[in-house]
Amino acid sequence: MTAVPDFVKIGAYTIPVIYTKNLLSDSGAWGQYNPRLKQIELDPDACDEQQFGTFCHEVIEAWKEIFAIMPLAENHEAIITLGECLHMYLRDNGMKVLPE
Repeated sequence: MTAVPDFVKIGAYTIPVIYTKNLLSDSGAWGQYNPRLKQIELDPDACDEQQFGTFCHEVIEAWKEIFAIMPLAENHEAIITLGECLHMYLRDNGMKVLPE
């Protein structure tokens, strides 16, 4: 299983990954990207596979905001699909996103 890193570099930003209890019950989502704070939040109660899949989705959300990818702003289904593709690609090919 590929672990979720403590942070990721996206463009000029270092985006921390933080864990927020009850995120699913409070917001209706396993995770979220906060563009104002430039951070990814994940619910720690999700299983490892769900956490990593949600992390990949939130990375796509961050790309959309940081690089102003306007077609993604208008199509959340595309973000969901790209997040799943990234998740499967990294998982199925033994890729690591953790710094060495």
